[in-house]
Amino acid sequence: MKKIFSVLIAVLLLISCCALLASCGGKDATVSEEEWKKALSESAFTYDGKINVTVKFVEGDAEFIVYFADGKCKEGTEAFDCDFEYFMKTEVGTALEFANLFANFEYDEKSESYVFLAEDDEEKFELKFADGKLSSLKITIEPGTEDEESFAIYYYDYGKTEINLPPVDNTVTADEWRSALQIGDTPYHVLATVKVEENGYTATMEQKYADGKIMMIESYAGGFAIDYMERAEGGHWFYNDETEAETVEAERVYTKRFVSFEDTEGEDEFEDTVNGPKRMFLTFVDTFDSFTYDEEQGVYFADELLKADLTNITLAFEDGKITFIKYTTEGVTYSIEVSFDNVSVTLPEVNQ
Repeated sequence: MKKIFSVLIAVLLLISCCALLASCGGKDATVSEEEWKKALSESAFTYDGKINVTVKFVEGDAEFIVYFADGKCKEGTEAFDCDFEYFMKTEVGTALEFANLFANFEYDEKSESYVFLAEDDEEKFELKFADGKLSSLKITIEPGTEDEESFAIYYYDYGKTEINLPPVDNTVTADEWRSALQIGDTPYHVLATVKVEENGYTATMEQKYADGKIMMIESYAGGFAIDYMERAEGGHWFYNDETEAETVEAERVYTKRFVSFEDTEGEDEFEDTVNGPKRMFLTFVDTFDSFTYDEEQGVYFADELLKADLTNITLAFEDGKITFIKYTTEGVTYSIEVSFDNVSVTLPEVNQ
């Protein structure tokens, strides 16, 4: 797929350079220039605001199909979210780059396609249309030679494409449920979104823990603060973000200070911070029987947990690990994404 993409980009650059020299053909054309442009526009592939088309790649004896529907793409058994921007960044959207090159192509009655033969006859491009829609794009490198190589992209089922996936089985046993919610000293990455239902106020908090270090990203009105903590004997080191920055990516300034147990009246603030997400996990450790598994969504759901004063609770697992928790309490909804893979924390340089 990467090979196709690199060749197409090179080809498009070549066509652009030749545009002023190419003659205007068009014998018995089956689409006008206006229809050509329409067929190679976003609107031709979009239905109800979402891409809907099936695309087949063929190169030699190899072929594979990509389905676009309902805001998702499906390749093989894998489906993921995608939009028109993604469509254009990949090979499937490359044909749309020909939208303004109608004059470079001539209609060939024998092949019923629009053909452009590039300078030095090293590349040949063929576009076919059916019912006002693009049906295929074929590119041949060094046509008519021993080194001839070609590949084609076919477009069909406009507005009729469906993505059907087998139901995801993310079920766990009661023992696996308990084990997944007792993480011990495992490194973790938690991203929490907090929404106040009454006024719609939303804030986010991100926390990573690994190897005795914590990174915390908190949003506030007008910006973000990124602080760090490091476990130490008798207390912890605190790396304070002195920057008033509107973005997470902004360059930041840090100061560092040691916080002893005496400073915190005997409390271990580092361990308290580390254990915050762990305590939240433990809230659900003995609640397996209170949940029902939703096969369509692949998640566990409960209307309420009276003991914890929680409502509309969702838990999701993958490969036996907790990956998502959502609940509402006292008019505030918490949505928490959890990951345990490849978690690390790098402490910042201190400006003193």
